[in-house]
Amino acid sequence: MKKLILLTHQYPFNQSEAFLETEIPFLSQAFDEIHIFPINISKGSARQTRKIPSNASIHFLNDFDHKGTLKRGKRIISTLFDTQSMKWLSRELPFVKKHGIKGFINAVNWLSIAKVVKDSIKKELQLESGETIIYSYWQNPGALGAVMLKENIRIPVVSRAHGGDLYMERYSPAYIPFQFNVIHKLNQLFLISQNGYDYLYERDQTIGSVLEISRLGTLNKNIKAAFSDDNIFRIVTCSYMVPVKRLHLLLEALKLVDFQVEWRHIGGGPLEEELKEKANMLPPNCKVRFLGNLSNTEVLENYQKEAVDLFVNVSESEGIPVSIMEAFSCGIPVMATDVGGTSELVDSSSGKLIEKDITPESLANYITEYRSLPSTEKQKKSTSAFTIWNTRFNAVLNYQDFSTRLENILENANESQQQKVYLR
Repeated sequence: MKKLILLTHQYPFNQSEAFLETEIPFLSQAFDEIHIFPINISKGSARQTRKIPSNASIHFLNDFDHKGTLKRGKRIISTLFDTQSMKWLSRELPFVKKHGIKGFINAVNWLSIAKVVKDSIKKELQLESGETIIYSYWQNPGALGAVMLKENIRIPVVSRAHGGDLYMERYSPAYIPFQFNVIHKLNQLFLISQNGYDYLYERDQTIGSVLEISRLGTLNKNIKAAFSDDNIFRIVTCSYMVPVKRLHLLLEALKLVDFQVEWRHIGGGPLEEELKEKANMLPPNCKVRFLGNLSNTEVLENYQKEAVDLFVNVSESEGIPVSIMEAFSCGIPVMATDVGGTSELVDSSSGKLIEKDITPESLANYITEYRSLPSTEKQKKSTSAFTIWNTRFNAVLNYQDFSTRLENILENANESQQQKVYLR
């Protein structure tokens, strides 16, 4: 019996990791049982918002509360008196020292969560070598807890790495605890972009054999977006409303255009009210609609029902945006900043790649230039966008391949263990 332990951030709760909705059906076909541990959700603290396959079950970390100061203190004290945890902290000290007391606090906090992950899996499940593989969706304390467990029970551990769990420069200090120490203990680390692969390999070439690229993907059931036919230029954005997405740049750019434009945004977040207030101050030729959080299916339905001329992404940092994959699958050209792995999606054939340090003035000019393109040129970009999606970011192809890779890793680990037993 093949078992998969899936460590998530919050999935299947709240709106986190919506793209796992697409991946998990393929995993459920490859494995007999899936055990989901959402490591940032306490039991009873959130409502399940997504359905899971019939062979999947949900488990919670034991007696764990991220916001409880008392419990966090007890958790950290327990970690500091744990021999295995202290060995890990000792190995991490050369990295920790570079980032002072804040780096030390971050490392200890990660380690304390990792210990809870490790202990919870051991308590919740009967683990046997040869039939179980752990898959951490993020390179976070869950991945650390999984490789700590691997030291006690010989089971393979893999992880993905996206953006926020990969690029240390996103943080202050520029430090992701245990990043390279964990990678060295993984059976495989799957990067979702070539940019992510290069980023890690340039920093430690000894991990080359552990790194692989496995792209994310989206589904599309023959949904095709249509361009506007009423002289209104329609722009769509789809993201969490946080500073790194820099939606204010688009707002400022729209103030500078002299044609009828409609911008609709999909997604919510902390900056929602602030952006709504600023949108109310746009000139009469600009209309803005905030659609809130939509499921993957609802996003595609929106693209099908309402005209879209251009998808825009002006993020300061990205892994490789799933939102752009969704747009491409519907034949929507994209204008996006050249950050992270975005250039692996967007080029001049499918839209326009723009500089990271874009100004509102330049953005307004680019949008105006794009609007002025002949309709035949826009249609070519639409066709190219769909082709890029279908050949490189089609969920059916990518997730079937990824599930097979996990099965092979489990099988190879089992064979390796049997050979070691035989040699004894």
